Amino acid sequence: MSKNQKSKHTKSSIRRKRLSAIQKTILLVILANIALVIFCVVFVETHTPQKTITSNLETIAKDYYENYFFPQLNASTETMDKYHQHGFSSVSLQHLLIYDGQKNVKLTDMFSNYCDLNRTTIKIYPDPPYTKDSYHIDYKYVCTY
Repeated sequence: MSKNQKSKHTKSSIRRKRLSAIQKTILLVILANIALVIFCVVFVETHTPQKTITSNLETIAKDYYENYFFPQLNASTETMDKYHQHGFSSVSLQHLLIYDGQKNVKLTDMFSNYCDLNRTTIKIYPDPPYTKDSYHIDYKYVCTY
């Protein structure tokens, strides 16, 4: 094979390895679809109604106890020991949405789409040493997602 023939053979093999414009477009569309599917799976997994409701209710319950209910308590350690075992009375989601000047009323529509506002409740149990942030909460969800 002459030098000239080798050169033509090499150039033609390089040309065959390059993608045509149509192939590039198809490849780009496939990659874009894969990226879209991955984004959707991640987004849906992190933004489900159940996660949104759980997160919002935990935030409201924390604020309710620490900034509204606890400052009004004037109980002895003996009294708090009783509540540590049995908990305070359950508080409905309806009440949590309207306490303290209805500060959470804007969330009513979101919760009412999935939960029974009167039967979804929290129960707060103070924990020693009975400070504002020593407690735990039991959540009772009556929701459909």
